[in-house]
Amino acid sequence: MNKINFANSKLITIASGLICGVALISYFRADSSAKGLVLNVALSSGAIAATAHLLTKHHSECGNQQLKEIVEKITKPLQQLESENKQKDSTLVELRQLYGERTNELEKIRSELQSTREVIRVLKIQFASKTEELDAKLKAEDTRVQEFLSKFKQQLTEDISSRIHRVYNQLAETVKSKIGSDDYLSIHAQLQNFSSKLDGLYAKHSDLLLEIPDLEGDDIITLSINIYSQICDEISALRVRWRNLLNIHERRDMKDAYEILGHVSKTHTPISKAQELLKEQASYQRRQLEAIYGKSMENDQSLEELKNQVQDLLNQIEAKNLLIAELKKPLKWTCATRDDLRVGNVIISYFESLGIVLDRASSDYQKWDAVLSFHVDRNSRVIVATELNEHSEKLQQLSHTLAPITFKWDAEAGLMKAYLLLSKKPQKTLEEEVISDVLKFIKPREALIEFVKNAYHVGMWAETGSGKSTAISNVIGGMIQELGGAPTI
Repeated sequence: MNKINFANSKLITIASGLICGVALISYFRADSSAKGLVLNVALSSGAIAATAHLLTKHHSECGNQQLKEIVEKITKPLQQLESENKQKDSTLVELRQLYGERTNELEKIRSELQSTREVIRVLKIQFASKTEELDAKLKAEDTRVQEFLSKFKQQLTEDISSRIHRVYNQLAETVKSKIGSDDYLSIHAQLQNFSSKLDGLYAKHSDLLLEIPDLEGDDIITLSINIYSQICDEISALRVRWRNLLNIHERRDMKDAYEILGHVSKTHTPISKAQELLKEQASYQRRQLEAIYGKSMENDQSLEELKNQVQDLLNQIEAKNLLIAELKKPLKWTCATRDDLRVGNVIISYFESLGIVLDRASSDYQKWDAVLSFHVDRNSRVIVATELNEHSEKLQQLSHTLAPITFKWDAEAGLMKAYLLLSKKPQKTLEEEVISDVLKFIKPREALIEFVKNAYHVGMWAETGSGKSTAISNVIGGMIQELGGAPTI
């Protein structure tokens, strides 16, 4: 800090001092009459010089003291401002450096984002093509199922229709023949009523058959069988009513025969003839009942055969469903005889439990490590490597590998690759027999010294860490020792 200096005041002091000196010189040289004036001038000049000097010194001290106080007051804030300014400068430098780093990272991220977008675009194209293939396969499966169901409904409708037509025609002809016979005059009204109901039942069953082709949904077979069972049950009940109706006529005939026998017994009709009539009537009734029972058994056997056919069809559908479910499972290595293939199957099973499909593709096996490749095209969404790497440590525990299993996406091949570390690579060792074989080809040290003496240049080449420095040190040390020196290696 520079002190305050009143240079102009010093000029006044110097001028007054000069005037005082000149006046003193003039005092000694002047006349007596002028000495008083010169003395007054000298004293005045001396007083002015002394006063100016004292005032200058006083003002300088006061100004310097005030300046010192002012400087002391502003020094500390100024130092704080300078410290803050330095911190801000350093922060600004760091911010500029950080801005540069963030800019570079942003450029990298933009580049990666662009490549990721390209990969996503390719994946979308592949996904769309795979989706179309899968939809085509599913549509083909659905078409075969629909064709099977259509054939089933058609065959069932034709079979039931032919059976209904045959049964109702037989009953109609039988009823018509009974109505036209004089033997059944006693139940003529019941036969007419039964004949009129046949047409209504036939129309009802025909309408039920028309419902079978219109059946839809997952319960088509069950609903078809229910309709078939209903028709068969009603036909069986109709046959039972027909049999009961005939039994009414037969019971009346029996009663009439009993009355006739009583009347004949009064008129001395032979009993043997009546017994023969009764036997013929009983035989006829037995034949009628056996015929009705045989037709009922035939209908029951046909129903059982149809049920067996339907059960076979259901078994075939179940087998197809199991086959479809098996085809939807991820593909594994079937003959997993190596460690890498067993680990690959563990990875496939683990992600299958999480709803992610990994299909085996290939394996680059190197005994100690391996690179497994998987297809991810059958997933309904895009599978990225970061999602799979979240389970690396869990997979390491399950597969007993030496390091966590890491996944990377190979965009060129379109495969997800997993990197495995199966075991430690053993260190290379030389067997004693190999060493003894090598020693046979090594020449004595004199030959090396002789070679080095005559050679222009000697060099040694080997892999890193193979002992070049140790070998050349031993060679040079041996040469020095051979020449009579004492090398220190």
